[in-house]
Amino acid sequence: MFINFLTPKISNINTVPKVENSHNSKPVMQSKLSPLTADTVSFTGKDKVVKSVVTGAKKSTITLLDILGVQYEMDGPRYKELSKAYHRAIKKACDKLSDLGYKYDDTYNSQSPVKSAESYKSKIQRSKNVTVLDPIRGTIYNKDLYNLDSFTEFLNVMREEFGYVPYKTDVPLVKLLKRGYIPTVEDLQDSSKLVKVADLDFRLNNGQLDVDNMPESLRHFVSKPLKSGLEDIQLRFIRTSDINVPSPVTHELLIMFGPNSTLAKHQEHRDVYQWVRLFDEIEVPLEETSIETHSGKALTYMDRITEMFRGKVSQKLFLNAKNKDCLGINAESVIAFTEEDLKLFRGYFGGLNDRLRSVYRSKGRSREVLEMKERDMERIATIQSALKDTINFYNFKAGLPLITD
Repeated sequence: MFINFLTPKISNINTVPKVENSHNSKPVMQSKLSPLTADTVSFTGKDKVVKSVVTGAKKSTITLLDILGVQYEMDGPRYKELSKAYHRAIKKACDKLSDLGYKYDDTYNSQSPVKSAESYKSKIQRSKNVTVLDPIRGTIYNKDLYNLDSFTEFLNVMREEFGYVPYKTDVPLVKLLKRGYIPTVEDLQDSSKLVKVADLDFRLNNGQLDVDNMPESLRHFVSKPLKSGLEDIQLRFIRTSDINVPSPVTHELLIMFGPNSTLAKHQEHRDVYQWVRLFDEIEVPLEETSIETHSGKALTYMDRITEMFRGKVSQKLFLNAKNKDCLGINAESVIAFTEEDLKLFRGYFGGLNDRLRSVYRSKGRSREVLEMKERDMERIATIQSALKDTINFYNFKAGLPLITD
């Protein structure tokens, strides 16, 4: 899709200062579990957000994001046809490599093979990138994600039999060198250059992946394990016929341990991720990171809240799911919050509200500042209320006290 950047002449983009804290972005799923109703994947490796359209703000003008959304919907029929061909390919590849553990879930993949316009716009807000599209998505399973020989075979089948190859993107050489990339002589002439490599990410337990002994050609695709405990392999494909196309349609693929891991991913998004990533949409600049400042303390409270729910909910959800998918163990770690946890929860949000108000007092009382403050405090209230529901959901199941205040 061609995007004309002269279009903003008829738009009014309300861009606010970049938020330097990184937690997560806009809620895109309903409170009830609804698989694949929204994009929960980011290939950017960045958590920073630049707001283009303020959530909940009244607006009478058309924004660039609105225009991109309309253009995306107009391309919907074409994406739908492309998704059919793509899913036929990954299904046949899984069938061919079933002896290596690959499985395709017809029911799951039929839910939403093309991302909605809302998911696409949310991706733009999070990644600040409109030049790369990945409207088409699919998920397959393999209990042994750490077996890179079978993964390489999967790539070979996709290329040789179905005409799909990993999409290549520009990555800073400095970043690749830190990951074990072997530079060419040309690379060494300019350490600041960008290098085109496959858009591939191994988000796995590095101990089990055995990074030290894996092929050098794949080592620089290994990311640090996610703090949430989620493990998967993610990449983008393009058709071989589109290799030289300026803006090809890319096809997203996630490889997970099995259906329980997929379910846990959506449950974790519903209960934790979609809420704590709203911290990234706080509009007031929190540039001071020292714990002695109001800004720094506000950031610290956000971090503590995120850490609490990752440890109490996210990591246990993914561990329970991995045990079921890979080992057939149905016993689960209990997810619950103690009385001390409830006290910490109240204290964290009490402190966060106080510190944000202090930050705003230092900004004056202009109309713009007051409106921004109102939106930010509404965001915090939304996060607190949603996470309170998460606590009560799990504590009710565990027969523990609920939080009512």
